[in-house]
Amino acid sequence: MPSDVRLANVFVFDAATAEHYLEEDGPTAFTPRGLDILPKLSKCCDTISVSLQQEIDQLNKDIAGSAKNWKYNLATVVGRLVSSLSARTKPADVDRLSQLTEGEAQRLRELAEALQADSKQKAMETRASATRLRSVASKAAAAAKTLSDDEASAFQIVVAEAKASAEAAVLVATGRFDASFLPGTGGNVWRELWEAARAYSTTVAYDGREFPVTTDGAKCVLCQRDLDEDAVNRLAAFDSFCKDRSQQLAEGAAKRREEAVERINTIEALSPEFTRIDADLAAVPVGQRAKLDEFVKAADERLARIRDNFAKGLWTDLGILPMSPDEAIAQLAVSLEERAKMEESADDPATREKLTSQRDDLAAREWLAGVKGDVVEQIGRYRRIAAIELCKKDTDTHQVTAKNTDLTRVLVTKAYLTLFEDEVKKLELCTIAVKMEDAEGKKGERKFGLRLEKAQNHKVRDIASEGEQRCVALAAFLAELSLASHRSALVFDDPVSSLDHRFRKKIARRLAEECQLRQVIVLTHDVVFLNDLSTQAEDLGVASEFRHLEWSGAIPGQCQDGLPWDCKSPQDRVDKLEKQQRDLARKWGPQPNEEDVREMREAYSLLRATLEGIVERVVFADVVFRFRSYIDMKKLKRVVGFPDSECDEILRLHKCCSDVTEAHDPASGKQSPVPSPAELKQDIADTSAVLAAIHLRQKSIR
Repeated sequence: MPSDVRLANVFVFDAATAEHYLEEDGPTAFTPRGLDILPKLSKCCDTISVSLQQEIDQLNKDIAGSAKNWKYNLATVVGRLVSSLSARTKPADVDRLSQLTEGEAQRLRELAEALQADSKQKAMETRASATRLRSVASKAAAAAKTLSDDEASAFQIVVAEAKASAEAAVLVATGRFDASFLPGTGGNVWRELWEAARAYSTTVAYDGREFPVTTDGAKCVLCQRDLDEDAVNRLAAFDSFCKDRSQQLAEGAAKRREEAVERINTIEALSPEFTRIDADLAAVPVGQRAKLDEFVKAADERLARIRDNFAKGLWTDLGILPMSPDEAIAQLAVSLEERAKMEESADDPATREKLTSQRDDLAAREWLAGVKGDVVEQIGRYRRIAAIELCKKDTDTHQVTAKNTDLTRVLVTKAYLTLFEDEVKKLELCTIAVKMEDAEGKKGERKFGLRLEKAQNHKVRDIASEGEQRCVALAAFLAELSLASHRSALVFDDPVSSLDHRFRKKIARRLAEECQLRQVIVLTHDVVFLNDLSTQAEDLGVASEFRHLEWSGAIPGQCQDGLPWDCKSPQDRVDKLEKQQRDLARKWGPQPNEEDVREMREAYSLLRATLEGIVERVVFADVVFRFRSYIDMKKLKRVVGFPDSECDEILRLHKCCSDVTEAHDPASGKQSPVPSPAELKQDIADTSAVLAAIHLRQKSIR
């Protein structure tokens, strides 16, 4: 079971306490109510300060751990920022420096490559890449133009016209050439044959004459036979057919179709070209590269579909052609040209130094982007430390200590020294001159020490006797108690050790006075001091209780109510004898055994001692009190007029007891029987009666 916390307020005065007051300077154990607030505040501030410092230490440890693996170049803007992180660093600056545009990221890659490889060789490779890009950009532009929606619409018209005119020509031919003509007459193949015959006639057979020649014995340029009337008519019909408008339209449409097909055939598919320059396009941003691939795929599909439409003579939907990336590719080629110039300039030391600085700055910013979260957290730690440091300043106890010192000097020091002087006077210590002095302690704490007024260089214990030392220490202890804000119990363990009779009564009186304020527990083996305490408590009207310790068999320290037998009052002895008589009566048999006889004799022995105590304490009215350090003459008149009847009764009972006790060895032959429990009861009752009669008579005298 846990102890009661109020027990902490119980103070003990013993030999060790006395030794402490004599040997060491120390603070008072008590302070007035309210004055303990400032020391508690100071202690609280110290506790908070320690806690705050522990948090600061942990934050500094976290800062060191977080930055342990950071690698940055102090020559860069990022390096200077990170190396000087503090509570004043702005997270916005970290955020700004950690953001790289796509162009800056590309620039970093270019600088890294330029500064690592053979600059001239790298420049040649870069220019070659730019040339390839310009070539592809040109092809892409041409394809975009030829395959544009406007051109596609024109192609669609050419296909439609060619188909329509051809169909019209077929219809005309079908109407003129019946079944008597060979199949296909008037068709395309036939027309080629006719045109070939025309060319042969006008340039070779009948140079300069209009085809067909049918006069003057002309022959057929195809079969080279003489032309009869039927053949002439047939050639005339053929010529009329070819000169018909529909045929001319068909010929024009066919020619335009051939031109369009020829133009389409000049366009090459872009996919192989773009596959060839894939490495050159590495610098193109992901989003832009996706658009480029989309254009290439759509352009190749449109080209294939247009060719198919011409081949079939039918037009189908071509889909959507995205915007050509030729400008972006051309711009990339320009960038590569600039890069080539930069790579060539890397051979120059001054330029290389600038490029290296630029690369390091960009690389540092790229690194910062990866650790931005950690860096911002680090700034938060620095700000937390700054805030805690600000709070920690408020825990400084100098002003609290100064105020506590001032108040203690006014409210404690002066009061304590005055109280000590008063206690010394109450104990009437006049054999040596002792004073209490205050001395400065740590953090403004007031300390006090005992000094000899006329022998400052000597300790009190070196000059004073043991009794004087005990009085001085007790005075300091009681003075200190007077400052306490509580009235808890006090324990005095043998406070009069080594004291002579001059101080016993003074100390007993002082302790009895203290009982008017609080509970006082005194442990002593000095019977004279015990009687002095009892008398002083009675004079001051202070309630007192007594306990004594005794052995119970082999077990020591058994606490019993009341005083031990030798210190009991006559009335308390009579009460105890009555209890003892009742115990004897319960176990008394028809014939007492040897143990019963022994206990009966012991009871009468105690009764006799009680009667003697009545004479000392009651008959003589405490005029003469053994173990007391004085004679109380004020009670002397109570002895006057002691009647014979009371004296005779006391003597009778005393003789009865003497006859039973073993103070004298009885004759062995006499074998006198011991009284019975009933007789003992009567003798005790008679003793109680005479005690009551004396008290009654003394009361009437008072």
